[in-house]
Amino acid sequence: MGAFIPDPYFNVYGPTKAFEMFLTEAMYGGLKGTGVTVSALCPGPTQTNWAANAGKSDSKIAKDPDAFAQTGFIGMQKGQLIIIPDADYRAFRYLMRPLPAKLQAQLIAKWQQKLIAQG
Repeated sequence: MGAFIPDPYFNVYGPTKAFEMFLTEAMYGGLKGTGVTVSALCPGPTQTNWAANAGKSDSKIAKDPDAFAQTGFIGMQKGQLIIIPDADYRAFRYLMRPLPAKLQAQLIAKWQQKLIAQG
């Protein structure tokens, strides 16, 4: 989801995800009609060993990577451009989209501060 929101505490991660998404969109347009498709899988927080390796507790909002992979594969087979496997994350993206960038950054920072405080 970092491609869609300002990410105050991961301020290099978000822009790299945005680059990947825009690159995918550009490739999609360039490959149209060639029989080659490209998709971007945007899973959101995923249950991995990242938190444990960083000495943190796993995020309560992280979801199962196997389900994301399966949904991503199906979406890719259907030729979907942007694949957001989780309904909560899709709703989050569309609810945040119309908000001004400053407000998005403030809301995300406040939310992340709570997550950081929880460990």
